[in-house]
Amino acid sequence: MNGSTKLDGHLGEGTRVRGELAFEGAVRIDGHFEGRLRSPSTLILGPGAEVHADVEVRELVVHGTLRGAVKGAKRVTIHADGRVWADLQTDRLAVEPGAVFEGKCSMKRPPAAVQPANPAADSE
Repeated sequence: MNGSTKLDGHLGEGTRVRGELAFEGAVRIDGHFEGRLRSPSTLILGPGAEVHADVEVRELVVHGTLRGAVKGAKRVTIHADGRVWADLQTDRLAVEPGAVFEGKCSMKRPPAAVQPANPAADSE
């Protein structure tokens, strides 16, 4: 997600929110959030973000800190300044050098990308 992406919501630095947040468009968090985040769109955690949450979004971009779980994401990107302690369920994961990721990641693969268990058996 580049800097020209239109944001539909923003929790700024110094903001502290606890609860459940559901949103439709792209949202950026630069403050503290604890609870549950849900969206069919994009969540961006800025460098100062401190998030302790269960996250269900289409795309997650992390520059700050996330603790919790990420479920059903199409793409998760952890930038060099990102720190993630979470279990991730995603189609795609990108972790830049310098980033911290501790947890487990389960990835769904599209059927065309699945390799046979014994490739030699397919050539017979």
